[in-house]
Amino acid sequence: MKYLLISFLSFCVISCSVTSQPAEMGYVKLMFDINTDAQPENIQVIESYPEGMFEQEAISAIKQWKYQIKIVNGNPMLSEGHTVQLDFPVYK
Repeated sequence: MKYLLISFLSFCVISCSVTSQPAEMGYVKLMFDINTDAQPENIQVIESYPEGMFEQEAISAIKQWKYQIKIVNGNPMLSEGHTVQLDFPVYK
């Protein structure tokens, strides 16, 4: 009985890990500015795949990020036109 249970659990772990692999990868490319408080702002989706699937999650994630502030002559400055790509697994 002990060996039967171990065999069953092994089968479940192998089966579950095989079926939970992503079928493909999705992504969202974002453009944004970094304000003088080190926060991203003016966030725009510039490209995504599959379209309409991960945009809100990507925007929510990047809003939580902090960046180093751009300093010019001792003053914090707005830093514009940054881009980033966030990748997401797509399970089918």
